[in-house]
Amino acid sequence: VRESLDGLETRLGDAGFIRVHRGALVRGDAVRGLERRESALVARLADGTTVEVSRRAAPHLRRALGVRR
Repeated sequence: VRESLDGLETRLGDAGFIRVHRGALVRGDAVRGLERRESALVARLADGTTVEVSRRAAPHLRRALGVRR
């Protein structure tokens, strides 16, 4: 993909994609859970994949998913 992640985030935001890390976007409805692993927060996706969530993106992701701390 030659498009920057910032560009993809802008273009796909209305389709439900959320920036969870400097190098990762996820589809919000694919997130099945949030887990704490060591010192990192991890999003577990519908297909079993896990994606690390940055400290900066965690509050935004929680709000988007309607999850409280």
